[in-house]
Amino acid sequence: LVDSDNEPDESAPESSSLKINPPAVRPPGIDESVFRRRDVVVTPAVEAMTRALKRQLVDDENAVLVHVRAKRTSLTLDAMFASVVEHTQRYERAVHEAAIGVAVDAARSLSDSRRADLRSTIARGGVVEAISEMLSNDLLRPLHERIAAAIDAASGDRDALAAVLRSLFQEWKSQRLSLVIADIAHFTYARGLFLGCDGSTAVCWAVDSNGPACADAEDNALAGATPHGEKFPTGHQHPLAHAGCRCLVVPLDK
Repeated sequence: LVDSDNEPDESAPESSSLKINPPAVRPPGIDESVFRRRDVVVTPAVEAMTRALKRQLVDDENAVLVHVRAKRTSLTLDAMFASVVEHTQRYERAVHEAAIGVAVDAARSLSDSRRADLRSTIARGGVVEAISEMLSNDLLRPLHERIAAAIDAASGDRDALAAVLRSLFQEWKSQRLSLVIADIAHFTYARGLFLGCDGSTAVCWAVDSNGPACADAEDNALAGATPHGEKFPTGHQHPLAHAGCRCLVVPLDK
């Protein structure tokens, strides 16, 4: 079985070359400190959510390996796992407080409202549903699909299947999980900041120079002042505009 405490950390794969992003477009009036303030909130949340979901993955791996090693169990995906919907609900509960806390902290940087009121605003803003969609589409549905394919390929060979499953869960824990968690944390901050804006103010799309290069995001930044809630040139009201997006929508005076 898997011991999460003794597992090597492979979350930072080596790269043979450095990627240098082109300078990001920043509309006049954007204070780059908005990204530093975000990092202060997001960094500990990413660590907390990663620990929480890595424990979930370890529990799932152990349960699956016990199932496969038993001699009379059915080697089907349905016998090993709940549905993707139920699986997603469990994972969302594991990160809920940390993720919502990020959104509330972001909103409070622009709003004097009470935390309880901001939590209600964020709940109505579809944040939880978006987190669940990201967990489902980017983490758990692909995991189910890969496990189903491994079951078919093993053709009843339990030892071969167990080996493939161990490798698969290792990939999810050391590579895929970190990408999904980072997107969730940055999304919740961006959405919280958006929801904390005064609805009557003009906002602009600010591109993080340390984020991945994206021509579409630059187009949004060049659009300049935009009424809060209206769509930018890419059709988005706010980030994330794509996987790995690290942009923010902020009031022009922030």
